[in-house]
Amino acid sequence: MVGTVTFLQKAESHTRILFCSESVGSGLQWVGYRAHVHPLETRRFVQTPSMLHKYWWTQSDVPASESGCEVSEYSVEMTEPEDVASEVYHGPELECTVGNLLPGTMYRFRVRALNDGGYGPYSDVSEITTAAGPPGQCKAPCISFTPDGCVLVSWESPESSGADISEYRLEWGEDEESLELIYHGTDAGFEMRDLLPAAQYCCRLQAVNQAGAGPYSELVLCQTPASAPDPVSTLCVLEEETLNAYPDPPSVCLVLNWEEPCNNGSEILAYNIDLGDTSITVGNTTTHVMKDLLPETTYR
Repeated sequence: MVGTVTFLQKAESHTRILFCSESVGSGLQWVGYRAHVHPLETRRFVQTPSMLHKYWWTQSDVPASESGCEVSEYSVEMTEPEDVASEVYHGPELECTVGNLLPGTMYRFRVRALNDGGYGPYSDVSEITTAAGPPGQCKAPCISFTPDGCVLVSWESPESSGADISEYRLEWGEDEESLELIYHGTDAGFEMRDLLPAAQYCCRLQAVNQAGAGPYSELVLCQTPASAPDPVSTLCVLEEETLNAYPDPPSVCLVLNWEEPCNNGSEILAYNIDLGDTSITVGNTTTHVMKDLLPETTYR
């Protein structure tokens, strides 16, 4: 943000200096060597789209000079919010531009004039509050996983830049190209449900106030935790000709076969087979021979 301070000299030793802002109503000061104070006709403050602040005024009556000492330059002092004062301009011009001002922040200015007799006293301090700007960039959201498989996205408030944050916007997707707005509101967190296990996702956050939307946070990548495998969907008993490859007679054994289900992000370690009242655990295989069965018996 840039602020422009304008001050007017008219007739040698009579110097008028003005800092004004509609938001705080700051007035004018005359400073200089043996300076005189006179009222202004108008005071104006304009903020351009480029955040350039211009201050100017007009006057209708300027007295005649009482001294032959011409003002040679002006010195402008600015005090920042941390009470650090520094000279931001000295020279003969009737205005100066001060850069790197923060939005929604109050600054204090005072000015003095120089002639052959030296510097005159400083003006009274004028306080100017810059216009509010969009919020600062949000920090990367924090992602945590709940015991029930949900994803909790939480965040901190960024710099408000002089205006209260009215909402947050959270975008979520499988990659940057698929990001969609999934939440907007004033809360500092949002819970995601019904996500795929062991899947890659990404998100980013933006804050908004009355001056507009701030920049997005950095993109955050995450992977949801693995979960238990899906149920086995296909289970069958191999035909009798297949049983001939096994030494046990077909009347006392069954060869079970199934398709491996989706492991949901973690390798399958074993399968449990329930046969009647018996439960058998087998390794990571898709075929198992059930032995020592009774002939002419139905099993489930």
